[in-house]
Amino acid sequence: MIIDTDYTSLSVVDENIRHYYSENVRERVIGYTEPNEEGESSPIVESYTVIVLNQPDKVTYQDVEQRRGERKPWDLVVKPELERAIAWEEFKVNHNQYLDWLDALALWEKDQPTEPVWDEGSGEYIDQVVSRPVRPSVDLSNRRSVYELQVEEYQADYEHFLGTYTDLYRDDLLVVIRVPDTEPKSDSDIADYHAELAIKTRFNAVYADIEYNGHCYQMGQGKDGIYGIDNFKNVLTSIAIDPSKEGETVYWITASNEVEPLSYSDIKAIIGSFNERQRRIFVEYSAWRKGDRLSLFTCS
Repeated sequence: MIIDTDYTSLSVVDENIRHYYSENVRERVIGYTEPNEEGESSPIVESYTVIVLNQPDKVTYQDVEQRRGERKPWDLVVKPELERAIAWEEFKVNHNQYLDWLDALALWEKDQPTEPVWDEGSGEYIDQVVSRPVRPSVDLSNRRSVYELQVEEYQADYEHFLGTYTDLYRDDLLVVIRVPDTEPKSDSDIADYHAELAIKTRFNAVYADIEYNGHCYQMGQGKDGIYGIDNFKNVLTSIAIDPSKEGETVYWITASNEVEPLSYSDIKAIIGSFNERQRRIFVEYSAWRKGDRLSLFTCS
């Protein structure tokens, strides 16, 4: 809302509230030109400046709560409403209440009003000048009560939740971040947790696909419940039973569902790669187990 004022220029406005005012240039008719041959005359206008007060719309935090209660979206409705409520509160405190405070301060300085105060030393009431009026300031707790709430997660595997929270206010984002109060778990608890993860990591690494001649072959459990490495070993077993099959070609489905021909030596090489990788992983796992287990187990 724009309100005309009696100020003659911005320079005479108190610098503490000057940002709420602006110059508004207007025009007014001050007369008319002499009529022309047709008897027509034109208005004579002049520009003039009015110092106006730019008062924000009155929006309260109760209005914000109402929008939230209506389950309106935060970014599109609630946050803009909150920004308007903040603008109104700051204007009300830093402009209206500030001017009232100036009047009260001037009156206090002029009259030095007193009030009776009990004096323990004399055992009677004495007149004492009342306290100097305090300049009003914005109470941030009002706006913070309607901030968007964001609850942070905590690392349950590494921390114990103490059952309480600490609220962190981001006034620039208009959000309150509720942080769980935690304490670190003991080294033994963390070591036990890492040991559980290590078994899964070791298993997944052992049965990861094997790359051979540009193709990947599944070693892990397939949809039929059979492990890929067992299928390869079964082929070797069948050849050991019937050596005449050693020269045959086996057509194998790769991890990418392509069919590739494999010879007896190819199958032996793939099994050899699997066994070597498994051996290396167990060596790394054994070395990790001998440590404090406070870091995660990883395979090279």
